[in-house]
Amino acid sequence: MDVDIRAATKPKSDQLNYETFLTGPQTFTVSKVTPGDRDHPVFIHMNECPATPYKPSKGMLKCIAQPDGWGDKSSQWVGKSVTLYGDPTVIYGGVEVGGIKVAALSDINGDYETLISARRGVRKPHLIKKIVIQMYDEQKFVANLPAWLKLIADGKATTDQIIARVEQSGALTEEQKNAIKNPVVIEEGAE
Repeated sequence: MDVDIRAATKPKSDQLNYETFLTGPQTFTVSKVTPGDRDHPVFIHMNECPATPYKPSKGMLKCIAQPDGWGDKSSQWVGKSVTLYGDPTVIYGGVEVGGIKVAALSDINGDYETLISARRGVRKPHLIKKIVIQMYDEQKFVANLPAWLKLIADGKATTDQIIARVEQSGALTEEQKNAIKNPVVIEEGAE
């Protein structure tokens, strides 16, 4: 059995940190957007890590809110996906400390480039790519559903564990998730 190295190396914090991404980029689904503080005016909360929101820099916030991105209506960001990565060249207070940048967004028309501040008076282009969500194959879902429901019924897995495992191969629709969470029971003799 593999040990979850990402969980073991995760720093204790109330937000996502550069160190969170030392093992590579990660994709999250936005659950809500709330007002932030003076340094980070917006907190982006994600389904995958509800206790540690992404607190984007003003530069990254501008990237997301571009007309080519998700726009400036934060309520429309909910349910969309963002891929974040750690960039070791991010400068804060004149020192390279590393930071979190946006690599890709779902629900956009295509890749786009925007200028962000690298340091005082210096702006550099930053590319945001379009996330293409790979959906779980419907025929494969129908074929595998009885086995997953049996694992749940036998107490060998929870619905959340099954959904998490399946979504490693492709995203599930809400209907598919509901079929796992609330299976339809057909009584014997019923048609």
